[in-house]
Amino acid sequence: MPNRLIAVLSLCLCTLSPLVAQQAETTPASADESTTHKTAKLKTVLDQYVGRWVGTFEILNLKQVIQTIEIEQQYWWDEVDGVTVLKGQAVMASMGDLSTSTSRTYIEKGKIYTETVQGTNEHFFQGIVSEDGKRISWISVNDDSILGRKLTDSFSEDSEGQLLLVDGYEEVSIGGRVAMLTMRGKMRKASSPTPVPSSN
Repeated sequence: MPNRLIAVLSLCLCTLSPLVAQQAETTPASADESTTHKTAKLKTVLDQYVGRWVGTFEILNLKQVIQTIEIEQQYWWDEVDGVTVLKGQAVMASMGDLSTSTSRTYIEKGKIYTETVQGTNEHFFQGIVSEDGKRISWISVNDDSILGRKLTDSFSEDSEGQLLLVDGYEEVSIGGRVAMLTMRGKMRKASSPTPVPSSN
């Protein structure tokens, strides 16, 4: 989810300068598909995140790896003000530095949204789900500060278990020039999740 992109790139740059907000729509549903049915389908997609994930991310400038980051994150369902939300918590470590971020993901009117928080910074994204439900692209919404940002999560598995593969990019302003940073990550679902943090 986008909390990884924000926290990971901030480890690399300290501050982020994200892309022009892009208007995105989920794949059109059939006319007779009820909101309740769409919500249930999207919740099934988000259920894939639940649990603890551990892995590594790489930040690249063009094709050169400029930083490698270890990451651990966990997702769980919770109720917030009567609304069911998927909460997330991520911890990143690189070159002796630690960074954390949190997220709240929810379904509204047949669409997926997530709010990410790192320190005092909040960002909002809409999730675009692939037809098979195995890939979610996260695009910034209503963020005038953005140059460009996108993150795509893909779920798969191998002989050792479930995998979460991540590809993303961020356009950042460095010395008055725009540079493109890309991110790629691979996380494996841990067999024994850590205790879920208390609700807040």
